[in-house]
Amino acid sequence: MPDLLDQLARDRGLAAAFFEGRLLPAAKLVEMIGQLVEAAKTSGPVRADAGVLDVRVVLCGVVRQLIVLDERDPAVWHRYAGIILAALRP
Repeated sequence: MPDLLDQLARDRGLAAAFFEGRLLPAAKLVEMIGQLVEAAKTSGPVRADAGVLDVRVVLCGVVRQLIVLDERDPAVWHRYAGIILAALRP
């Protein structure tokens, strides 16, 4: 997750496409992360009630707000990656 947000911090076009879901790969990436969350629930590092919708809302919500705020500092994006990961932990 931190690597993904780092890339999004550096590439505004990618970040905008990711948040808007304009590109199939962006939508597919969110779906794949959701599948990883589903798989991780069985081993315990992810809260039992987390799912694909949670990933989409939390991750895309963060990306959208950081774009709207024109935040370009990778350290800020990394901080929010940590917050997203914490939200998904039990």
